[in-house]
Amino acid sequence: MVERRFNMPATLFYYSLTGGSFLLVLYLVYRWVMAAENQHSFNRSVLLAIYVMAFGIVPFMSMFEPKPKIIGPITVTKVGTISKSILPTVFLWIYITGVVVMVVLTVVNVFKLWLIVHRGRKMKRNGYTLIISVDDSVAPFSWMRYIVIPEKDFINGSDMIVCHEEQHIALRHWIDLLVAQIVVILNWFNPAAWLMREELKAVHEYQADMGVIASGADMKSYQMLLIAKAVGYKFPGMANCLNHSKLKKRINMMLLPLMNPVAIRLRSTILIPAIILAWVGVSTPVVASRLSLIRSSTLVKEKLPEGTVVVDFTKQQPTGNPTIFLNGVQIAPTDMDHINPKDIKVITVRKDHGSGAEIYITTK
Repeated sequence: MVERRFNMPATLFYYSLTGGSFLLVLYLVYRWVMAAENQHSFNRSVLLAIYVMAFGIVPFMSMFEPKPKIIGPITVTKVGTISKSILPTVFLWIYITGVVVMVVLTVVNVFKLWLIVHRGRKMKRNGYTLIISVDDSVAPFSWMRYIVIPEKDFINGSDMIVCHEEQHIALRHWIDLLVAQIVVILNWFNPAAWLMREELKAVHEYQADMGVIASGADMKSYQMLLIAKAVGYKFPGMANCLNHSKLKKRINMMLLPLMNPVAIRLRSTILIPAIILAWVGVSTPVVASRLSLIRSSTLVKEKLPEGTVVVDFTKQQPTGNPTIFLNGVQIAPTDMDHINPKDIKVITVRKDHGSGAEIYITTK
């Protein structure tokens, strides 16, 4: 059996690439069959389930990886090691740099939110704290157990604004956004991660809008309020803002008749073949071999010991593709990337065996 050593940055990158592939496919299917329907609570559940399915299925996939074939004992006589491309290391550095940048930007946004909450006038309400901000450029928003509104809105009447933000708090939308932001941080290179976050925020606004209408507010008056509040500073990804950019869609959604719940649940089953399709895609030999290179890469390229014989397994041998054995176990060429060069004790390369070379490796 090939031993796979845990490498946190490389494992994170591998996990992000594989899960991100599932996320992209499932998001596109959701947009195609469900996003335009007026079943917001169910759509919210589906979006959260997509996160779980996309990233929860990756560890499950390892159960179906092919097992190596056991053969008899071997004799080895030469010292050697493995040469690797520098590209996986370069890509790994780019990925980790992006993660660090996203973490910094997230911390900055959280700090800005904290400053507004800290500086505002606080009023305790039932289950939350109302923050009256002196900064009129800030759009009304909710974050965790706080509702923030500018002082001018509080003075001029804020019942519908507060009612809207109370819906976000009651439904705990901030938890959804926290999950979405973590995915954006780890999957920053994937457009689906950003689009999923925006889709989730849109569903939140649809839910809050319908909650305001259900409370007895006049629909036209509420729509005019949304138009009037269409400007102001927003906090991307971190808070539910009243002036969410998809204003036209929100107004149209209020007028859209409810879809049959059974029909939309039947539509959601198309996500199952979408998962299978994504699984087949990432399991193809070409894709799987590239992901394997990522999983075995390191941030610092390992220096080869002096006097070692370097064998490049990425190129076809003159007599055909080599058959590789590790400690008496036949392995795939892609599994070579899971061997730590420091653990290699001896290596033998036989080029006179049939139509292809044979490579025998013994580790410590």
